[in-house]
Amino acid sequence: MWCQSRRRVPLKQAVVLGGGSPPALLLDAAVFLLWVPCLLSSCYAVGVGGTATVGDRSKATLPAVEHAVSDGPAKGALTRVASLMWPMVVREAVGSLTVYDYGDLERATSGFSEEQCIGNSSVYRAVINGSAVAVKRVPGDVGTEVTLLGRVNHSSLIRMSGLCMHGGYTYMAFEFAENGALSDWLHSGEEEEGRVLGWSQRVQVALDVAGGLNYLHNYTDPPYVHKNLKGSNILLDACFRAKLSNFGLALAITADDDRGGLWMTRHVVGTQGYLAPEYLEHGLIGSQLDVFAFGVLVLQLLSGKEAARQDDDENGKVVLLWEEAERLGLGGGAGDLLDKVTAFVDGRLHGRYPLDVVFAMLALALRCVAREPRTRPSMAEVLLSLSGMYNWTINWDPRCPDPEGTGTPREQ
Repeated sequence: MWCQSRRRVPLKQAVVLGGGSPPALLLDAAVFLLWVPCLLSSCYAVGVGGTATVGDRSKATLPAVEHAVSDGPAKGALTRVASLMWPMVVREAVGSLTVYDYGDLERATSGFSEEQCIGNSSVYRAVINGSAVAVKRVPGDVGTEVTLLGRVNHSSLIRMSGLCMHGGYTYMAFEFAENGALSDWLHSGEEEEGRVLGWSQRVQVALDVAGGLNYLHNYTDPPYVHKNLKGSNILLDACFRAKLSNFGLALAITADDDRGGLWMTRHVVGTQGYLAPEYLEHGLIGSQLDVFAFGVLVLQLLSGKEAARQDDDENGKVVLLWEEAERLGLGGGAGDLLDKVTAFVDGRLHGRYPLDVVFAMLALALRCVAREPRTRPSMAEVLLSLSGMYNWTINWDPRCPDPEGTGTPREQ
């Protein structure tokens, strides 16, 4: 079948994908002609819009055409030419993915039933060919996420296996993360006391996330900024190894232009508590945006607190975790600082952590959330520092596995 083929097909061969019969040839050609204006308008928008069109690429693409013919006789033809008709910016990525039939995904998710829905999201559990898969239903443009995930290969980035287009939606199939989102483990209530990450697990998560970000910043071409790093976008597999997910806001950043690796936007989006000051105030986007959010994430791993919360003692004022951490070192002597830090650390750990590593991680996190972006470390520096901290943790906790192992055992 065409939807299973991964061969690159020249444009002039597109009209012979219908099996050779005259009706199929005409139907394929009709679908092709229907889609060409969308492709041209999409290319024009990307080509002439400059930086203002970074977030608006390929809006008028295949989903609208697919919706128009999904229930008619052209459905089979559309499936056969789906990979060729994909927006130009993601065509190469699609070649490395499986194109699923909507009916197969519908059956695998029990008709996208509520029972298969994960939390309050648009992600569903599915079983395809005997393997657990997470199917995410996304409206609108998915070009950035598909392009990125179709090219990358890193153990700390969620793996995308395939996709499907139906009814104006894109259905994206990912590897299934058995232990869900990191946020569910960091902010569980008292009634879920057993659902707690141990110290070595937290260090491992920080190391995994740092490795994934370092890969995006330094080993992809072009480099990417995730732009949406937060606890709910960090997924944990069966061995509690962390994987970055949700790349819908990711942005390619090039350093060989007049912007010096920085972009500017008027459209500031994100989650309160994770957004760097220069992004909030001036719309500046660069790799240091991810470094800041990573610093907030490390503070969450240390404290178990939300990135932003309302303080009951201050008339509902929003308290940002990184600003709270900044105040730890203000005033008092060494003994006072020790008391402040131990009070800051997640009480559900019950003191089971090496204090020297806690101080080292806190110092690293504060460097990452520095108000001046130029003073923040790069993710390569962060990864190197965390590797040393992980080695200290191994010496402190003999149950902690080698970094190349399969994961950290559950700590109680």
